[in-house]
Amino acid sequence: CAAVHTEGDMLLMSAYSRGSVPVQRQLAQMLFEVPHHMKVVNSPVDGTAEQHDAEFTLTELSMQQAEDLASSIKALDDGKIDFA
Repeated sequence: CAAVHTEGDMLLMSAYSRGSVPVQRQLAQMLFEVPHHMKVVNSPVDGTAEQHDAEFTLTELSMQQAEDLASSIKALDDGKIDFA
């Protein structure tokens, strides 16, 4: 048992006080708690060639974003791929 619980831990424990936690929910909590490097595209500077510089920046997902991403990952893992 952890000495200190994160916000994600508390949300998870309150939602599932008994039994096993679904994989999708565990994944959402992990995505919520772990910072991610996201690609950021910089606009070209005036007077330069049309070139976009890309860099990565450290970001955090909201709980809703983490749940949405976890849902997509779980669907992909289950073989439910939407080609729309």
